[in-house]
Amino acid sequence: MYSDIEQKIMKQNIFILFMVLISVVISAQNVGVGTNSPPSKLTIVGPSNSPTIPGNISTGVFRIGIAGNAGIDFGKLAVSPFSGWMQVGEGGVFTDPLSIQPLGGRVGMGTINPHASAALDVTSTTRGFLPPRMTKTQRDAIPTPLAEGLTIYNTTSRCLETWEGSQWY
Repeated sequence: MYSDIEQKIMKQNIFILFMVLISVVISAQNVGVGTNSPPSKLTIVGPSNSPTIPGNISTGVFRIGIAGNAGIDFGKLAVSPFSGWMQVGEGGVFTDPLSIQPLGGRVGMGTINPHASAALDVTSTTRGFLPPRMTKTQRDAIPTPLAEGLTIYNTTSRCLETWEGSQWY
């Protein structure tokens, strides 16, 4: 995991960010990093790049980190499709898992009120849900153990497949 020093640095960084945010709210002023005219309470402006795994040199505009080479980077592409991104990693080599609501709760996409019975509520009347698409060979290379209920779209057989614990259906 992370050393005591790295955890201390992370706590200090979070404290500093918290204090900046509190001062912004109290003074009702906009604060900008990389801009002289911030349009929101806290605006951070940096380069628009494609994501790379966080390392000593980040392509992200904003980082929440525990060390110089580890953290969560946030960014935005400067070219179409102009998407925003976030990514977790360390040393420019290792990607780490990203958890949303790790202690429970609900996550909504296309809704500000996810359904009470859903961990993930994707709401749309104009778009569908697109699972990972891969060939049979790529499917068979998924690291084990496989989670029961894992679902993919098999481009070789052209069908949706689910792992039921011992085989794909």
